[in-house]
Amino acid sequence: MENQSLKSAIIETLSFFYLYNYPLTLFEIRKYTNFPKISKKKLLLTLEEADEITTLIDQETEKKYYALKNTNCTIESRQQKSKIKNKLLKKTNKYIKLLRFIPFVRMVAVCNNAALGVPDKKSDIDLFIVAAENRLFTCRLLITFLLQILGVRRHGKRIKHRFCLSFFVTEDCLDLSLIALSPKDTYLAYWIRSLLPIIDQNIYTKLLEENKNFLSYYFQTEHKNLQYIIPQKKFSKFIQRSAEFILNSSIGNYLENKLKTWQLSRSKAKKENLEDASGIVISEKMLKFHNVDRRKEINAKLQELVNISF
Repeated sequence: MENQSLKSAIIETLSFFYLYNYPLTLFEIRKYTNFPKISKKKLLLTLEEADEITTLIDQETEKKYYALKNTNCTIESRQQKSKIKNKLLKKTNKYIKLLRFIPFVRMVAVCNNAALGVPDKKSDIDLFIVAAENRLFTCRLLITFLLQILGVRRHGKRIKHRFCLSFFVTEDCLDLSLIALSPKDTYLAYWIRSLLPIIDQNIYTKLLEENKNFLSYYFQTEHKNLQYIIPQKKFSKFIQRSAEFILNSSIGNYLENKLKTWQLSRSKAKKENLEDASGIVISEKMLKFHNVDRRKEINAKLQELVNISF
């Protein structure tokens, strides 16, 4: 029964990445598969014995990848997506390190397709940003202004390889079960596990703790996503803390309240014009602007694939 449950969990993981034509390594299967404890030996045995799973071998490196049988997942497609991901992360490192200077930035992470490793040639770079408590709107304005004057913010039809600022939360609002679909939000689970923190002021581990129900045992204990973090330097820390010292005042409170009133009013007005606003969250602690929330669609496709596999 345990082997069958593990097999089911693995097939769900492979099914999710099949939607992006992306075969997985053994490490990635362990990272994303939601199962209490998976030893490497047990995982390999399950993969080899499952008739629904095929092994792909890179002829140059002899590296093994795994995918569902009778699917169009190929190593070539994965390699193309990996090249695009590396290009996007290189651009991220170039520009996002500047956000270390901005007051009230507590974490910046790459999310969605670039983080999952499945971007295409037209993909943008989605960012998940955590701001200091009671300074969400000041932080958002400063980040938006900086990336706009640098000419790298996504807006209008300017999308390709630009930064999408569509998801902000405060450091006291890290529990993402608040926005989870019921009864099960499979996409959100993969989304959390794939987050790549670029800037982090001791927020990432708190985020994982708040959302541990979405994480696999292996990811909680051995995840490697921290490798992308750009360290805070003395100079950037000094500038950020100096600005925060100035803005943690009555003047800063006044500015935050004015920006909050303006941004909330503007965001709610835009939300009213949308046919489907299910992907929009507007509050004092969370701003989530996903005009097209594909989670329901992806969850439905995933369930269909799992049913076909069995």
